[in-house]
Amino acid sequence: MWRGLVLIVSALALPLAGSATPEEKPPPVEAGVKASAHKFVGVANCKLCHADDTTGNQYEQWKKSKHAGALRTLSSPGAKEIGAKLGIPDPSKDIKCLRCHVTGAEAPKSRKARTYKESDAVGCESCHGAGELYAKEEVFKQGKEAAMKLGLIEPTEQNCLGCHNKESPTFKEFDFKKRFEEVKHPNPKLKK
Repeated sequence: MWRGLVLIVSALALPLAGSATPEEKPPPVEAGVKASAHKFVGVANCKLCHADDTTGNQYEQWKKSKHAGALRTLSSPGAKEIGAKLGIPDPSKDIKCLRCHVTGAEAPKSRKARTYKESDAVGCESCHGAGELYAKEEVFKQGKEAAMKLGLIEPTEQNCLGCHNKESPTFKEFDFKKRFEEVKHPNPKLKK
């Protein structure tokens, strides 16, 4: 019961989309994270079960993705040029940039397990939620529904729009269906 109350109170503390005044820019939705105190565990934890062909090798697919390199892009000359125009001396260290280029960047240290690494950039938990409770073999042995009860998220367009929006200085029109096809990584063991 207390846990439910904590979730409700936490949810009330989060800004609602569109609730900011025109002067304030709302922060992006922490993609894949419901108002909870679950910890981010990092990509290495996900890799334990998602790095072989029988499960679809989602880890290798992620490693080849732009999401995996999102933090590196902030150190590029182009990012530094954009940062300079926005008064950001080092985009790779500024939360205005990190919040979309690093999973859980805005989360307090208490929500980051010792396995969490900023260098993971936009990792699994950015779309699927902080994995402390669900990212365990014993949970997945019970099935996807069990994992979802413990915080696993099926990403939606809304998750993506937390960062892929007009607030980004490099925004290009975002076609969710097209982009989803580029990043999807189904597990052949799971039936729909």
